[in-house]
Amino acid sequence: MSPSDIVIRPHGSRSAARTSALWIAPTTATGAAITFEWITHYIDARIIDAGIDVPGIFDRGGPDDIRALLTTIAGAAITTLALVLSLTMIALTLAAAQLGPRLVQQVLRLRASRVTTGVFTGLFAYSLLVLDSVSDRASSEMLPRIARSSFLPHIGATVVLLLALGAVGCLVWFLTGVAGAVQLSNVVESVVADLRRAEETLPGAAVPAQGPATRPSPELDAGVSLRVARAGYVQLIRHEPLVAAAVHHGASIELFIRPGEFVTTGQEIGRIRPVAVGAAIGRSCERHIDIGPNRTLDQDLEFAVDQLVEVALRALSPALNDTFTALGCLDWLAEALCSMEGLEVERATWSDSGGTVRLVQRPRRLAGIIGRAYEKIRQSAAGNPAVMIGLLQSITRVAAVITDAGAHGELAQQADDAVVSALAQTPSPLDGADLRAAYDACCSALDRDGVL
Repeated sequence: MSPSDIVIRPHGSRSAARTSALWIAPTTATGAAITFEWITHYIDARIIDAGIDVPGIFDRGGPDDIRALLTTIAGAAITTLALVLSLTMIALTLAAAQLGPRLVQQVLRLRASRVTTGVFTGLFAYSLLVLDSVSDRASSEMLPRIARSSFLPHIGATVVLLLALGAVGCLVWFLTGVAGAVQLSNVVESVVADLRRAEETLPGAAVPAQGPATRPSPELDAGVSLRVARAGYVQLIRHEPLVAAAVHHGASIELFIRPGEFVTTGQEIGRIRPVAVGAAIGRSCERHIDIGPNRTLDQDLEFAVDQLVEVALRALSPALNDTFTALGCLDWLAEALCSMEGLEVERATWSDSGGTVRLVQRPRRLAGIIGRAYEKIRQSAAGNPAVMIGLLQSITRVAAVITDAGAHGELAQQADDAVVSALAQTPSPLDGADLRAAYDACCSALDRDGVL
């Protein structure tokens, strides 16, 4: 590493932090419980001080009755929360062995999961606060000019009772959501939905950079290396701010990375030209290139595809040998790949308003995404004729939609390799005939002659 190299310390993606912030719902619910208890305490205090008789519908009995009610609800709330979450995690652990760790993330992202966790946490905190306010002789600090011989929070206890009934509904909602989340179709469909959101984060066809359109020096300049001080996955690259910074300083940036790739400590991830503005552009790169310990779906189409492939590979493992799960993944892979038709996934340069190239990045090619989608499944399922036929049918569906020439070439290569490896391990003439029929249909969709 040269002393003149620019070393940056990028932070992790903000979207990754949002999806893992499980503390938000319980913390918000606890704060709401404290505020709500203060309000109901004030209402109860004013009712007592005014000498108003509490209507029968709000009368929860004497101090011992209210304490018993609140103690029961508080204990049931925290016990139910712990028991349900523990049993749910056990069920998810068993199901994740088949569908992968993504299943746990999906459940944790469920709105029902977050709301129910917050409701039971808030119910427990609110019950404790109301319970603490029950006394046979309450202090008069809140209203110092009025002496009260006792404080019975009838309104607060009634609210606790109503919240407990609502918590039962949330519990049913939560269990229903978890039961649906562990189903293969829902898991795979959520992966495809994530892929569509990842497609929306891809940079657009044009980046309108603001600032003086100063051209870089025409003199030959080798530039300065841009390196990272920490290892991790490239999670996000904000192209617009980088182009704007390059325009402002009359520089150009060449990146050797793209979202989803792993970089090691000290690795060169790009070059900045000219050398004189390397430090300023390096600071911009530190702010607008996110590197973290995990891959995210931001600008990383391969990650969503890899998640579908992971489910299929787990299904094909000798421990499970679940052919139907693998076939379902192939169907959804076809849908995911077809959705990429028309996407500008090969973009490699960004220019300013004057036409000067300001940012260069190694392109992502649709053919490479297709290879990642089918290659590992093809290698793992060579001895399973049903899955290989499903793979060829999936390629046929994609070939009928995708028009990119490079993608068609990759589809043809995957189909050729699939049928050759499958026939080599398929002794049954009937299975061989089915494989050839699926391959012929694939070649017809690709408008080419096959290798058979």
